[in-house]
Order: sequence, then structure tokens, then C-alpha cells
Amino acid sequence: MNLRSIGCLFKNGYNIYVYNQKNSKGKIIGQWVTDGAAAYRLGIYPPIEVDDVAKSLFLSQKACSKINFKEVPKFNQVDFNDLSETEVPVNVSPIEIVLNEVNHIPVFTENSLDFLDSKYLSAISKRWRLATTLFARKHESGQTYFAVKEGGCVIAVIMPFKVDVNYFDADLRRIIDGLEFCKKDRQ
Repeated sequence: MNLRSIGCLFKNGYNIYVYNQKNSKGKIIGQWVTDGAAAYRLGIYPPIEVDDVAKSLFLSQKACSKINFKEVPKFNQVDFNDLSETEVPVNVSPIEIVLNEVNHIPVFTENSLDFLDSKYLSAISKRWRLATTLFARKHESGQTYFAVKEGGCVIAVIMPFKVDVNYFDADLRRIIDGLEFCKKDRQ
């Protein structure tokens, strides 16, 4: 995972939260940095102080002057463990949909369609499709979020992007109709 890319992603934010993941004995077993929409494992040992997070993300003093760093005791009821009872594999679409200048990646589970903002996956690696696996998980509240794993370890957690599907429903239907026409034309 590229900490510099994560720093670039967060440099325009106003709040960056640091979450210390602890085991049952209270020992810190992971540190996470988040803007509220995505959380990334820092992977730095020993754990660093909140004031040092900016350095680890390669943020300039100018960028840091605009950011408020806070430590939080919990992050959105998210399970950061490598295994979760609510985890199900997802299918990630090879296409991206651009809506309001944001690239959305469609992600399918057995019975749902969600969208992820591609910038949160690109911060992991430009080759994230080859290097990682995505899993859908559920909050205690029932809301879906996505765990990104590399080699079986969770390296990021990303919240879905809320998209009003009705906004581009007609365009999608035209694309599907066009694809059907192309299939018939080739037969």
C-alpha cells in the first residue's frame, strides 16, 4: 500500500481520524487512518502518535495546517479483523461510471449493487484489481461496507458511495439496448 498516495487523498480533508485497533487485552494490533469514507491500515510498528501520522503520510506543513488530526475510540462499527462472520465475496465490475466527475465502480453481491469511489481503491495501488480482493461486510446496523484484502489481511475498509440510480437509469437502459442490438447484428 502506498502511504504517499493515501496522504494525497487526504490532503484536502479537514478531519483525519486515527483509530487504534486493539485486541481483547488492550494491546494495539493495528493503526488505521480515515477520512470517514475509507480507512487504511498504516502498517507502521510500533504504533505512532497521532501527531506523527502526517509525517507517515508525507503531508506537507501547508497541508497539515488545514487538517485536524483526531484519535477516535471506534470507527463506524466497522470490523477491521481479517475474518468476519458477515463477509461475502463480491464481483467488481470492469467498467467505471463517471457521474458528477466522480468515477464509480459497480460492486455486485448476490442480492445488491453498490458503488465505490475509485479514488479510494486507487490510493491502495494503481494495480489494485490484480493485487487485492474485495469483500462485502455488514455493520451491526445492517449497512454494507467493503473490506479490501491483500494476501488475506484487511488493508482498507471503504464505505459505499450513495448513487441515485434513477439519475442515470435511462442512459444505462440505452447502453443495454445498444449492446443487445450489437449482439443481434453479429449473429
